[in-house]
Amino acid sequence: MFLALILVFCSAILHVSWNVKLQSENDPLDTTTKALSLGLVCLLPIFVVYWLYTGLPVVSGHAMLFAGLSGVAELGYFWFLSYSYRRGELSVVYPLARGSAPVLAFIFGVVFLGEHISQPQIIGVCCLLLGIWLVRSASISGARGAIPAIVTGVFVASFMVLDKVGLHGTDPILFGCLKYASTVVCLLVFVPFRSMLGMTKSSKMDFHSWRKFLLIGVCIIVTYQLVLFALTLAPVAIISPLRESASVVVTIWGIWKLKERDGLVSKLIGVGSIFTGIILLAL
Repeated sequence: MFLALILVFCSAILHVSWNVKLQSENDPLDTTTKALSLGLVCLLPIFVVYWLYTGLPVVSGHAMLFAGLSGVAELGYFWFLSYSYRRGELSVVYPLARGSAPVLAFIFGVVFLGEHISQPQIIGVCCLLLGIWLVRSASISGARGAIPAIVTGVFVASFMVLDKVGLHGTDPILFGCLKYASTVVCLLVFVPFRSMLGMTKSSKMDFHSWRKFLLIGVCIIVTYQLVLFALTLAPVAIISPLRESASVVVTIWGIWKLKERDGLVSKLIGVGSIFTGIILLAL
């Protein structure tokens, strides 16, 4: 469990970094398509070398099916995330999307996957969820972009459950390659179709912007690759709430350095609740 904690915490910090970059774009979905395409092309040789090094293992049809379904769910995630970022602020969209996902993933994991969670772990997850909402509740009341952000959280919970099922008997690195290949195909089909319908126009990628897109794409893939490893070590009902643990760092930074004192008591109680939850899950 300790290794899962480290993997998820590193993933969560990376997740914040690429979301900050993505939110500043005029069309986040178009940027995501270019970024993931470049990121996959950049990382594909590494995936191929790993596949050769491990003896050319055969990927099961089960893994391919769930990697494909996960790619479709990722399309829904990126679409609604982009929609939310174009209509709301980062401080609203990100907390709601990330805050609703662990609640749903916990329910999906226990109810649909039949994951066994011990009593201390249940208390720990509840502490994490309570802390997440206490930390974030002050900034989201009645804000724009709230509903699509929550729908984004539904897609996050969905693809995490699909990934957990797809990882059974499958190498997480190869599964991750299949998952993001599927996601890129879905995006490359959907984004031009969206442009044809006149919903938006796709921008051209100039010489200077491709490096930014490449960085975002690699960060997205590496971020979730760490989560896939963590999913092989612990139930999705635990991993999803743990992904929110990095929010405590952002909160403390905001209180200490940025003097963000609105809802200070709620934030401090939330931070304490998150720490308590992490300790209970690490026992």
